[in-house]
Amino acid sequence: MSPSEDNVPTKFSCEAPETALLPPIEQAGKLSLSWSFLLSPLLGAYLPSFLARMFGFRASYTTQDDAIWRGHDLTFDADNFRTGLVLRTIDHGTMRRVLQNCKARQATFTGVFNHIIARSLSAALGASSSANGFASQIVVDMRHLFGGIFNDDSMTNCVTAYNETVASQELTQQSDWATNPSSPFWSAARKTSAGLADTAGTLHNQPIGLLQYLNAFRPWTLEQIGKKRETSYEISNLVVFDPKGSEQPEPSGENSIAIEKTIFSQPANAAGALLNFNLVSTKGGPLVMTVTWQLGVLDLREGPESAFVQEVCENIKAQLQELAPVGV
Repeated sequence: MSPSEDNVPTKFSCEAPETALLPPIEQAGKLSLSWSFLLSPLLGAYLPSFLARMFGFRASYTTQDDAIWRGHDLTFDADNFRTGLVLRTIDHGTMRRVLQNCKARQATFTGVFNHIIARSLSAALGASSSANGFASQIVVDMRHLFGGIFNDDSMTNCVTAYNETVASQELTQQSDWATNPSSPFWSAARKTSAGLADTAGTLHNQPIGLLQYLNAFRPWTLEQIGKKRETSYEISNLVVFDPKGSEQPEPSGENSIAIEKTIFSQPANAAGALLNFNLVSTKGGPLVMTVTWQLGVLDLREGPESAFVQEVCENIKAQLQELAPVGV
């Protein structure tokens, strides 16, 4: 409803808050880089490929193995760019038992989930696929490394990434993968968990630190279109959403409001991973997983993409159930 002329003030002012904008992370802390870490992607990008291979320089910090599942090369058509989405929910009871199992085997859930995805993708792709592994990228929160400049309420882009290559054959050969704490699956999950902890514990040699030496973001991003995709999938885990905080009382009374489920998603990234796995749970509630991707880039041998991603999600749910035996 439009306001009438009678109730519109002739003079109106709005005072903006004086809170200063938070600094970008390269100003908030020292993202130090070793010479080898800094020069490797630079020389890998500009040297002839045979020289780059000879001296071990790589334009990317992800694997360049041709047998990694990458789908089609990076492509972008503004008029036809579409995002696919599949949503799944894992109940609280299952997640509670999975987390207990992870703790007992000295692994984090994100580390475990990384290899659950790899197993699920391997099963969905089938034996006809030539891919023998996956390049994973896991988003890591760094706000705790900046001496209190950022906190949990800060609206800031304060993340880096942990990259890892997952060999699919190593994870699918044992039938007791879920119950045997010495299985390749659990060994790989512990390795990923340790790598995530190392990445989250330092500002030194972080991939995000390379961006402070990039003067023109848009031209560099556009140059990536047409190149080989670097990552098979990305994991963004927001962990537990607890709006009241752990020390606040639970809401009560007929006028109280409780959040039972939280959903987190993001659009497809033309220059990013093939699949984005977005995770968030609510305190006392379920885990919600959304999987997004750019339509038309998965390069499947048969079947529609949506059916493939739904199969991957069902595989993930089934394997989480295997990791959550009743009685744990």
